[in-house]
Amino acid sequence: MARQYRLRQGFLCAKACVQRACGHYLRMIDCFSLLGLPRAYQLDAGLLENAYQNAMVACHPDRHRNDPMLAAQAERMSAGLNQAYNTLADPLLRAQHLLELAGVPQAQPTNQDTDFLMQQMKWRERVENALDSEKPALQDAISRERRLELDRLAQGFGGDRQPAPEALETINQSIARAQYWEKLLARLADSTPPPAGQ
Repeated sequence: MARQYRLRQGFLCAKACVQRACGHYLRMIDCFSLLGLPRAYQLDAGLLENAYQNAMVACHPDRHRNDPMLAAQAERMSAGLNQAYNTLADPLLRAQHLLELAGVPQAQPTNQDTDFLMQQMKWRERVENALDSEKPALQDAISRERRLELDRLAQGFGGDRQPAPEALETINQSIARAQYWEKLLARLADSTPPPAGQ
């Protein structure tokens, strides 16, 4: 009897979860609310993982195989949960998502910042001309630059509170710069031959 009650409660919880998620598909998905997390840049990885696992257990399509319509909704919900988890797990995507939720358009400030534009040209040249033996040190240096931008993002968001309106442009610039560093790391990785024997 208790087991049946728990199963029924689990089903009702999952059904509510799926129905709530379907409402999210009618507008832009708020990854934070989908996983029941507060909107904040600083996000505990364990809390995120726990929220994701609980939501996936409650809404897994296999739990609804007797109801094809609910199973199809659960599949869409699972895809949404995966997207939400991946967005919130990556600090850069999380920052972009927070700005989207705040209605701030994503700008390309790196094209307007002449100092950073010059820095981009120098780094690009270093990557293109780097010898294989120099690439690990170059990768470390680029990774440090990316980490600095992510730290600036954390400062701009100011912990658990919403950023001040005047900080949004700085946050947008940090996002664009961090994206540049990621692209440069990818370019460097593409130009690095695999180790011998692989």
